[in-house]
Amino acid sequence: YYDPLYQGGYDFGPLFGINATDDGSGDLATVNGQSGSFTEGMSFSYTGENSFIDHISPISPASLIFRNSSPVYDCGVANDAGSYRTVGTSFEFGGLSDGSPPSTKEILADSIMHFFGIYVGIEEEPVSVLNLPKVYGLSNSYPNPCGKRVVINYQIPRKGKVSFKVYDVSGRLTDVLIDGVVEPGYHSLRLDTEGYASGVYFYRLIAGGETFTRKMIVVK
Repeated sequence: YYDPLYQGGYDFGPLFGINATDDGSGDLATVNGQSGSFTEGMSFSYTGENSFIDHISPISPASLIFRNSSPVYDCGVANDAGSYRTVGTSFEFGGLSDGSPPSTKEILADSIMHFFGIYVGIEEEPVSVLNLPKVYGLSNSYPNPCGKRVVINYQIPRKGKVSFKVYDVSGRLTDVLIDGVVEPGYHSLRLDTEGYASGVYFYRLIAGGETFTRKMIVVK
C-alpha cells in the first residue's frame, strides 16, 4: 500500500479504504483483533516472510480490524463501500500462527467470508473438543449497523440449556434464535434481519446461569 502511494504503481488504497502512513519494517510480532469487528477476541503471533510491514489506517467508512501489539500500529482494515466490500492487511495471511479458537486462520477466513456476505450453513461446530472455551461469552454482532444479515459469535464451555432471544427497544420479544440444549464450543449464528424494521434491538444469551446482552442496529 505504501510503495504505490509514494513511489509509483497502482494505488489500491482508495478502493480498500486504506491510508498508508509508513513503509514499516520487520517488527510485526502479535496482531490483535479489534473490539466491535469480526476479529474481536482474536490474537495471532506472526512468522511471515515480509520484512516491510506497512503501517495503514482506515479511511471512513472503513474500519480497523487488526493492530500490532508492540510497537503499536494498524495493520488490517475492513471496508464496506456499499456496492462492494474489501479486507486489506499489510501482513501475509499464511504467516499467522494458529492459537486457541477463535485465534485460528480457519475461523478468521470464515469470518472474512461472512463479512463478504458468503454464508454456509446455520451453525458452526466446535473446531475441536480439545479447544473448548473455559467461560461463557457473547460477542458484538457484525456488521453493526446491519441490513439483511448479521453474524453473532458466542461460546459455551459445556453442554447445556441455552436461551438466545432478540428484543426490540421497548422490550418486546422479536425473535427466538435458540431455546434448547447446545453442545460446547465456539459457535456462530447467522441471523436474517431482512424482516426486521429499522431500529435498535437487543439480543440476550442465557446459559450456565449467566446472562449476556448486546445491542445491534438494523438500518434499511
